[in-house]
Amino acid sequence: MNNLTDLKLRIRVDSDSFDNPTDVLRGGIPQYWRGNDLRIELGIFAENEVVDVSNFSAVTLTIRALNNDGEAPSAGAPILLAGECTTLNNTVTEANWKSGTAQHALFTFSAEETALLPRDYWLSIWAKTNDDPAKTITLGAGLIRVLENGGGVATQPPEPVVQYYTAVESDAKFVSVEAIDTSTNLGNSDAKIATQHAVKAYVDSRPDLGEANTASNAGTGAGLFKEKVSADLRFKSIQAGENISIDENSDMIIISLDVNEEETERHVIHSNGVPLASLPNLDFVGVLSATNSSDATVVSVDTSSLLSASSNLSDVVDPEEALANLGGVSATTQVNGHALSGNVTLTSGDIGSEPALAAGTAEQYYRGDKTWQDFGTSTRAVPLTGLSAGTNAAIAATDTTLAAFAKLQAQVSAITPGMANPMTAPGDMITGGASGTPTNLPLGTAGQVLTVNGDGTAAQWQDSGGSSDYVRIGYLQIDTQTAFATFQNIFTSLYSSYVIYFSHLMTATSAANPCIQFMVGNSPKNGSSDYNSFSSAAYSTTYSSQHYLRASMYLSGDTIVPPEIASISCGISGTALITGTNGANRARVVGTATGHSTVGGPATFFTFGGGINWIPNIDGFRLYFNNGNFTSGTIAIFGVKNL
Repeated sequence: MNNLTDLKLRIRVDSDSFDNPTDVLRGGIPQYWRGNDLRIELGIFAENEVVDVSNFSAVTLTIRALNNDGEAPSAGAPILLAGECTTLNNTVTEANWKSGTAQHALFTFSAEETALLPRDYWLSIWAKTNDDPAKTITLGAGLIRVLENGGGVATQPPEPVVQYYTAVESDAKFVSVEAIDTSTNLGNSDAKIATQHAVKAYVDSRPDLGEANTASNAGTGAGLFKEKVSADLRFKSIQAGENISIDENSDMIIISLDVNEEETERHVIHSNGVPLASLPNLDFVGVLSATNSSDATVVSVDTSSLLSASSNLSDVVDPEEALANLGGVSATTQVNGHALSGNVTLTSGDIGSEPALAAGTAEQYYRGDKTWQDFGTSTRAVPLTGLSAGTNAAIAATDTTLAAFAKLQAQVSAITPGMANPMTAPGDMITGGASGTPTNLPLGTAGQVLTVNGDGTAAQWQDSGGSSDYVRIGYLQIDTQTAFATFQNIFTSLYSSYVIYFSHLMTATSAANPCIQFMVGNSPKNGSSDYNSFSSAAYSTTYSSQHYLRASMYLSGDTIVPPEIASISCGISGTALITGTNGANRARVVGTATGHSTVGGPATFFTFGGGINWIPNIDGFRLYFNNGNFTSGTIAIFGVKNL
């Protein structure tokens, strides 16, 4: 059975949200009976997790009245209830909070303190940190409700907050607005201010009080501003003159010019600085006449009156002056020695005209020296004067000839020289030397065939007598550690069998098994059941005895594994025969080798054999140790025909 000692509110506040603090015992906003001893237990959360309050020095809780709109009060509103907790509990967990056995802060209030009028109030909760200076963090805020229980002792309501000024205080803080007399001034009292109507009446009665503004004309020429009279700025009017019209609207004044073609189409014709005539009516003296239209003025020479049998230049009124003004024709009236009087007949020779021009060909052009020339020959003979280094770029249709040649030269200069021909005699061949450098391979002798040298690094001529049945097709010298000795694309239809020769293969570990795996493309065949094997026979020789050994041929079905014979101080040497690859479907291996099974142990001679199951397209193989890398050794493979 529980003992009741006070009214308890257990409030949860979430600092990362703006939700109202919640009463976890009853649900909803916190509320309590007025005039009860009250115990408020506060739990602080953020992102739905319990907050570590070790950096808080205190948590404060206040209750204030709502404002007149029923919303949160201002910061200056009176505090009706307040509490501060400086002993904070940092051992709160989700479990003990839900069980009601722990809280971060505890606030207790007496019945007298909680006897507020029944209504909604504003609850604020914030924390002070241990920082220097301390920081204030709002944990939450919202409504809290006080309920009337109908019992207890009635209390006096709190004194109202002063929200007004007395008459004396108002007079000290504000000035009054009155319809003061403004006939002579706007008043001189600091406690009174004139009404808007009074101020307007005073200003209207004093036009002399306007600001001393004026206007001026900018730039040169006639100006529009005339003068200022009192507060009036006066401007000149604009009046239309002859052939001018003026229109105006609400925003603009438009000035237009009335054009009269008869008045504007006037021209003056001069010759040697002397005026001959004026428009619109051209009047010439003597043989000149003119007509005028809207587009042009045409001046004509009346040759009928000038050169007729009954007329000559002497008949022209003041002919000397007129001819002189026309450009220097002398009054002697002669052309190439022929007097222009009476009836005069002039030929092309008389006036220095050109002789008849004979036709040229389609490939010719008429040159300045009055001769026909071949266009192609003349063009090719023109030097490229002005040609300069150009930019390596494509020739464009808009380029000039010199610009196109400059681009072409830049393209040619940028071309990297081609391969130098190393061949010196008929039948020579070009092969790739060191780093692929072109190298001359002289012609071989009759009966020789082209093969690869013993190192597998270059082509060579070789006698064909019998050697073509046994040809080395692969070679590997191991000088540094490597995991695999791989021979790709070795098996072809050219050879029926292959011989692998290996010498002094050394391993980086104390003991390891040499292994063989076949390849398809670049991938080894290493399935769990790819290989079958034969038994291995081994013969060990010591200084005092001999014994016979047999061992399994493979560790698993993914490789062919001879017995362990290689060590860090001694190697393995031997040969192996690969057959059955002619169809590129399967392969078998048999071989012999010699080595040591242990460091310092007796020499071991053994035979081995194995084969790969039916797998199409076998084209190579690889050797490796099942434990450690190759450190040194030599491997060669030979192709055998007709075996």
